[in-house]
Amino acid sequence: MSNKYRKDIDGLRAVAVLPVVLFHANYEFFSGGYVGVDIFFVISGFLITQILMKSLQDEKFSIATFYERRIRRIFPALFTVLAVCVLMSIWLMFPGEFKAFKNSLVSALFFYSNYFFMFDIGYFAKAAETKPLLHVWSLAVEEQFYVFFPIYLFLAFKYCKKYLGVLTIAMFLISFIYSEFLIKSLPSDAFYSTPARAWELLAGSLLAIYPQRKFLNHFYWSNILSIIGLLLIIYAIIFFDKATVFPGSMALIPVLGSALILMSANSAGNWVGQLLSSPVFRFFGLISYSLYLWHWPVLTYARIYSLGSHPHEIMPYLILTMVILAYLSWKFIETPFRKGELLNHKNSWKLNRFSLILVVLFVSVTSVAFSKYIRKPDKNYRAHMEKRVKDDKYKLKQCKRYIASSSQLRICYFGDLGSEIASFALLGDSHGRAILPAVHESAK
Repeated sequence: MSNKYRKDIDGLRAVAVLPVVLFHANYEFFSGGYVGVDIFFVISGFLITQILMKSLQDEKFSIATFYERRIRRIFPALFTVLAVCVLMSIWLMFPGEFKAFKNSLVSALFFYSNYFFMFDIGYFAKAAETKPLLHVWSLAVEEQFYVFFPIYLFLAFKYCKKYLGVLTIAMFLISFIYSEFLIKSLPSDAFYSTPARAWELLAGSLLAIYPQRKFLNHFYWSNILSIIGLLLIIYAIIFFDKATVFPGSMALIPVLGSALILMSANSAGNWVGQLLSSPVFRFFGLISYSLYLWHWPVLTYARIYSLGSHPHEIMPYLILTMVILAYLSWKFIETPFRKGELLNHKNSWKLNRFSLILVVLFVSVTSVAFSKYIRKPDKNYRAHMEKRVKDDKYKLKQCKRYIASSSQLRICYFGDLGSEIASFALLGDSHGRAILPAVHESAK
């Protein structure tokens, strides 16, 4: 089994990440850009299984080595982004928002974000646009999958090597059927849960377990299959949208497309392979992980800063910001850590500089996640609100009926009217006033 570097796979990563970015940037042409995550799953399953299979065949399998590679690949850039998100949230978020952010931060640190957001909010819901760490759900799915998959592969290879492929196909089918069952009854669970997504990673794994067929090296067949694969992906990106029942069986389209490209695009003279190996595709493929990490926080904090929306004309500048951050992250964080070692093997008890940086990042972010710190409103805002509390004309009874003009803001108080400190505010129009009595009773 060959682990030879394939330029076309870097290009396929670009095909995965760019539609995700443009979908989240609300470009209508990329209404199905979210399928980029499914492409990433297939690529990941393929590459990781290739590495594991080669180590098993060479009798060099080590679970510790595998996890060290994963840590060097995933953690440094992720913890850097989390640290920046902490600072941005302290600056921009209200206390309630920051408390919710800290809860999501804990889930990101310990890779259960998919289940956190499964119960918190739907992926396509409007409020999702203000959740800076929503996108790391897919990393949680991968890491949960890789907790058990290397162990399964080791045991299956050692004790029933002859049936390794059949067992993996069985797992693939069980996961797919489970996904199809959930999509009809619990669509949010089908989207976020690892068992319902595992079949997409296993699709890539099966490509690595079964040797490549000779006919795929034929110029004609390799081009036909890879073109079909690319067309399937393009179809999903353009014609899927938020109303598409997804993942379930609809995810077969991008998954199959990705598999066909991985199977055939490395053949000599393959047109799709040549396209994906071009410098532009490879550049975005190389920075794809960092770009995925940075793109959503950039969009989210821009929305928070602009109170819920931002003009479409500034979107190119936001995308440029993402790309610059991703390049710097790839160049100065991802690459050094990936090429370095976490342990000094001459003195294994002594951590090297890479490990120390990683530990400092983890401890810093974890300290914030578990601290009791709550961001307080601006002191001028608090002083203004506290002054109004003492003014009788703004008491709740004055809010029964009034007509407010565009130049007038009527402030009324509710909850514990005897308190000298205003701890929260309800802002809105008649819809906000409609829920005021219930909020008043709860707030007392």
